Amino acid sequence: RSPIALGHAIDHALSFCDNYGLGIPNFLYNVAPGQFDRVLICTETPAAAVDPALVSALNAQVIVDER
Repeated sequence: RSPIALGHAIDHALSFCDNYGLGIPNFLYNVAPGQFDRVLICTETPAAAVDPALVSALNAQVIVDER
């Protein structure tokens, strides 16, 4: 999908790599780095598959369901 353009209701956009290794860009909108005290990224893929740039930008903790 094409990214949403910044402006009006969209104040911030963050692009990051998909966690399936397909090379598909993913986007997160209106969550600025440092905006929240705690960010959790919950994923069904291994934690190492989550784009480190996303984790770093949000100072996030990755949670994986390993069942």
